[in-house]
Amino acid sequence: MYRSKLDFDSGVFVLKFLEILRFGDNISNAFSHDDVRNIRVQIVNELVFNKYNTADTSAVKNYYSPGHFSRSSHSQNVA
Repeated sequence: MYRSKLDFDSGVFVLKFLEILRFGDNISNAFSHDDVRNIRVQIVNELVFNKYNTADTSAVKNYYSPGHFSRSSHSQNVA
């Protein structure tokens, strides 16, 4: 079983291990520390966009605007 390298990753590991155990999969090599960032995004998406979530999610849905993160807009802002 993999152990967390950082104290603040333990919650991510617990949630992922519970998910893996729920489906009866082998947890020995299921994921590594390199996967933690993607797992965090997965957990947030599952919580925010869950059909039972009644909170206003417009801030998340409208966060990205086309062109905001493109290379062309970045290169124009760099002097």
